[in-house]
Amino acid sequence: MSDWTWDLARLNAGELSVLRRAAGVDVDHASKPALRAFYKACGYCDAWQEKFMFPAMCMDALWRSTDEPTVKPMEECLRDFRAKLEEEKKSTESMEHRIDALLETPWEDDGFLIGKLLNLVKILKSKTNLKPDFHRLAEDLNRWNGDKRHVQRKWLKVLYNVKSEKTNEEEETNAV
Repeated sequence: MSDWTWDLARLNAGELSVLRRAAGVDVDHASKPALRAFYKACGYCDAWQEKFMFPAMCMDALWRSTDEPTVKPMEECLRDFRAKLEEEKKSTESMEHRIDALLETPWEDDGFLIGKLLNLVKILKSKTNLKPDFHRLAEDLNRWNGDKRHVQRKWLKVLYNVKSEKTNEEEETNAV
């Protein structure tokens, strides 16, 4: 089994541009040039991983190699952006609505979830210096429809600063 990695540095400017244009499209509806760039960047991936890796890689390509963003898990990017809005005394209602809608949307082959995710990614790109860790996002997408909604619960805990028991135990151990 392969891991959830790819290397956009393997691609030329034209191939990166093709991936940027494919952001929001699922792998089953991607153009041949986008698929060629995808396979060139990831080298090898298991067939079942493609539907999660392709949209994540396309969103990753939205950032230029000259950009120097802070890379964090998606849920931390969303939390930090919400906090920035609150700090600037701007309404977070629209952002909260977008996040809630994303977390309520199941992963299906219609690409609806990818579109909602892309909208949030574009907001982060345009309004912050944060970049989601897209490799980790691909892993989260793979587990998105889990029975216990583990990914959505994990994101909500981070968004609202809820610490798990394990984290509390680790903090107590480190404090001693």
